[in-house]
Amino acid sequence: MALNQSRWSRKIVALLHDPPDKPFGISGHEGRAAELQRIALGRDAASPEACLARQADQIASAADRVDFPERDSREEYLSAYWQKEKAVLTHPLAGRQLDLGSLADVSTSQTHEADRRALQNLLDDLSDPQQRFLRLWRRLPDELASELPRVGKLFGMLPADTRQPDHPLTQHLSITAAIADALPQPALLAFSLGPVQEFIAAARRTQDLWMGSWLLSYLSWTAMKSLAEEYGPDVIIFPSLRGQPLCDVWLHQQGVNLQKPDAEALGLASLPNKFLALLPASEAKSAAQKAEQATCDEWRRLTDEVLKALV
Repeated sequence: MALNQSRWSRKIVALLHDPPDKPFGISGHEGRAAELQRIALGRDAASPEACLARQADQIASAADRVDFPERDSREEYLSAYWQKEKAVLTHPLAGRQLDLGSLADVSTSQTHEADRRALQNLLDDLSDPQQRFLRLWRRLPDELASELPRVGKLFGMLPADTRQPDHPLTQHLSITAAIADALPQPALLAFSLGPVQEFIAAARRTQDLWMGSWLLSYLSWTAMKSLAEEYGPDVIIFPSLRGQPLCDVWLHQQGVNLQKPDAEALGLASLPNKFLALLPASEAKSAAQKAEQATCDEWRRLTDEVLKALV
């Protein structure tokens, strides 16, 4: 197996180390995950891939969750069926609540069948591991919502840990995939564009302020894209790229069948001037240099286009 294919295959295994319906049935979720990995890879996960996924899962869990007492923790974990109790989701700003009582009688057999169909729908026409990973990373929650409308968009908000539902499973799976590829020595890369104040000080009209913000957002994406092309969009820890219009345009170009964002969405300065990425330590420096070069090249291209228009 080629190195590049190996990268995307181990990321797929890590992305599916938990099935997307795990909160509906914690008992037996390992077997359901193995079946989904088999569908996604066309084979069983290799032992080294599974080992990396387990290690990455432990690191991601430790990073996102507080420790629970060891005593009877397994028993409490298996009985923490949040959807069978009086459960609501509360919007942190508006205070509106979404009652989850409608999920009380959704069975694991229903959700697992939806998992299977969603993977088959997404991957049946693809053989390339990179394209398979990109499609799974971006489209799986939406495809699951279509396959089982009763759960619908809540597939993207199911908790990673039913004992402390403070972050979604989709986030946990994404960071686990990034960590698995960065092992054995992960490194954090902080990248920043600036100075922002000079863009603001140079503005004379509201349009200037908007354009300065948009340019910083676009150039920041240019740097992120250089990493996404090599390692996948999941390695950008902050900001999350799932659903970002500029990222969706790129994913569409990579063969991910999703609706291209419209001009209004693309006109929004939706990305900050800095980001944080998780990469293999041995490749972090060269990746940072590549991101810097990509940003400088795109800035020169834009300035050349402006000069041509003015002449």
